[in-house]
Amino acid sequence: WQRCQVHFIRNILDACPKRHQAALKSQLRLMFNAPDMKTARNPLDDIVEEYAQKAPRAVVCLEAGFDDAMAVMALPEPYRRRLRSTNGLERLDLGALLMEQDEEWTTGRLYFRMEAYWEHKRSESDNEPAQTEPKHCRLNSTTRRRIYTTFGT
Repeated sequence: WQRCQVHFIRNILDACPKRHQAALKSQLRLMFNAPDMKTARNPLDDIVEEYAQKAPRAVVCLEAGFDDAMAVMALPEPYRRRLRSTNGLERLDLGALLMEQDEEWTTGRLYFRMEAYWEHKRSESDNEPAQTEPKHCRLNSTTRRRIYTTFGT
């Protein structure tokens, strides 16, 4: 179980009085940027000692979630930076949601059929050259190529 460090920091700071948040945040960053667990425990001990009286709720929160938030330390160093937050998962979820909405938009119910409109426009301007119908462009999510379609088709 890996807890997102970004959200964990927010939870700790929410439990801390405003006047101590800036200092606590910088100490938490030192702790989370430590090269290994042994080194990370030193700032943890300092934070617990310093904030036990100033921000007891923040200390309880920190102690309760420390091991979960530091689980990423078991991974090799190059992976830690990307995996210590849930940003990748959130982006994946957002991408899936957008793909789902795109599919629904392209295959869903049509609110307007444009053929009647274009027929009306053509009959209105018998003496003028026919207008070209505007086209809609969308990106194919698989091939990343543009697909042009005429409105109403």
